[in-house]
Amino acid sequence: MSLRSKVKTLAEHLTGTHIYRVLPFGNDFVQDIAKALPMYHANIVFDVGANVGQSAKLFLAKFPSSHIYCFEPVTDTYRQLRHNLQDNERVDCYQLAFGSSKGTGEMVLQDSSDMFFLLGQSKELPKKGVRTESVNIDTLDDFCR
Repeated sequence: MSLRSKVKTLAEHLTGTHIYRVLPFGNDFVQDIAKALPMYHANIVFDVGANVGQSAKLFLAKFPSSHIYCFEPVTDTYRQLRHNLQDNERVDCYQLAFGSSKGTGEMVLQDSSDMFFLLGQSKELPKKGVRTESVNIDTLDDFCR
C-alpha cells in the first residue's frame, strides 16, 4: 500500500467520509447525464418544482445552449424564482404544478419550500395547523400543445 493510499484511508477513517477522484453515479444528476449520454446536448430542460431556481442555475451552467422552463406553483416561492432568474433570457418561469389531470390542488406549505407537497398526491399527511395554498395544476401534454 502506497503512502498516498495510507493517508487517504486514514483521512477517510478519521472523518467518516469517502474520498473519490470522480463522484459515483447518483450524486450529481447533471454529471450523470453527461457521463451516460456524452453526445447529448440538452436544448430544452423542464425544471418541474423549480423552487427558487437553484437547479435552473446549474442547468444554465452545464447546458450552455439550452432553454430552461421552470415550474413552481407556490406564490411566494415563485416570486423568489422569478427574482433569482429575471435577468436570464434563456429561462421562462410559470406558476404551475403538473399532475395527471388539469384542475386545482392544495399545496401543503410545511417546513421549507423544497418540502412542500400536493395534498392527496403524497402519502404524507400535513402537520396540524400547517398552511395550504390553492395551486393550478396542468398536464405536461396540455402545456406542450
